[in-house]
Amino acid sequence: SREAALDAAAGQGRLEPPIVERAAAVLYRIAGGEKLWLPRLASILYWLAGSLCLFALSRRLFSGPAALAALAVALFLPYGVNASRSFQPDPLMVGLICAGWLALVRQRERPGPARFLLAVLASAAAALVKPMALFFVVPAGAASAFAREELDRPDGGGGSGDGSD
Repeated sequence: SREAALDAAAGQGRLEPPIVERAAAVLYRIAGGEKLWLPRLASILYWLAGSLCLFALSRRLFSGPAALAALAVALFLPYGVNASRSFQPDPLMVGLICAGWLALVRQRERPGPARFLLAVLASAAAALVKPMALFFVVPAGAASAFAREELDRPDGGGGSGDGSD
């Protein structure tokens, strides 16, 4: 019954802000009614944008065929297909994680405050959409910071190369 559903909803804590739900409400208002294809289209666009970021990231780190394989996996494995068709925050979170990773790699290639800010904002937005994103964002940021520190060492970061490190 309606009362049971409302009681169950009231008993659950909110783990993430309803960003995707509010975006759907705005789309419904613009469209003049609840058209379920609108939030589905938004999810598809989130997933596609994240997949394009993953492709661009893969092109920077690997070969062209490897980047195409990463894109194919992101677009055509069952999780990606189902996630892009559902009305959940996951496609937006994944897209923002990939955008944050890409911005982080671009920052490492050519450091600058704008690139750093973009990496931080994309990563923070992913964590805002779904806090689980921190498990992907924080290690990537830490690895980048440690790698930068290693490269900036006076000895070149690679040690002596003779195994005596």
